[in-house]
Amino acid sequence: MSYCYALYPFYKRPTYVIPHSWLKVPTLGELFNRNRELSQLISDLEPFDDHGEAIEMAEVCEEKSQILNEIWSIERRNTRPMIEDVPIFLCHASEDKGFVRRVYQDLKSKGQKPWIDEAEINVGQSIVDAVDKALGNCKVFMLFLSEDSINKSWVKKEWNATLMRKLSGADILFIPALIDSVQTPALLSDLKYADFSEGYGDAIDAVIQAIQRHFISLEFDKSGSNGPT
Repeated sequence: MSYCYALYPFYKRPTYVIPHSWLKVPTLGELFNRNRELSQLISDLEPFDDHGEAIEMAEVCEEKSQILNEIWSIERRNTRPMIEDVPIFLCHASEDKGFVRRVYQDLKSKGQKPWIDEAEINVGQSIVDAVDKALGNCKVFMLFLSEDSINKSWVKKEWNATLMRKLSGADILFIPALIDSVQTPALLSDLKYADFSEGYGDAIDAVIQAIQRHFISLEFDKSGSNGPT
């Protein structure tokens, strides 16, 4: 059995004992529908001329207030925090450094941890060791494809090594990013590209969204959930 409060705004609310089988938790859609119905009732009641209509208006407004509070509560529970501090390796040719710097700054502004050699490797530090460590630690590998990078041996080594790790079971999000309209490697033909050649804003938004979706899905998998809806 459950205790239910009746909506009486101007005096003490009576309570009733009701069997659980009579009760149903409303869906978010049902709450929105009822909220629209109550908005229409309020519109129909205004203006009111007598005490009875004033009582009815108060009851409708109280129910509407409770429904809005419940909608807000559900939406707050369903709002997930941004996934931040994801290590992102930015694989690129030196000729594309200016473009990649912009991506680096935008990813940092979103709370991520992009890695670019000029910002992370100090004077006197081994470049090979630093790159190897960054590749081993990255959770996202972003490969910038351009006319300059497509045939660079160093770029090929980095993305081939990361792809082999991914194929071996490592949990890495591999994001190919087109700077120019170039022929893409056959090994990456099944991956969807972030196409910066068609527009920077849409492409960087797609990258950030892909990172969020990937790691939110991982969190659901680890918690035993069926995944986000």
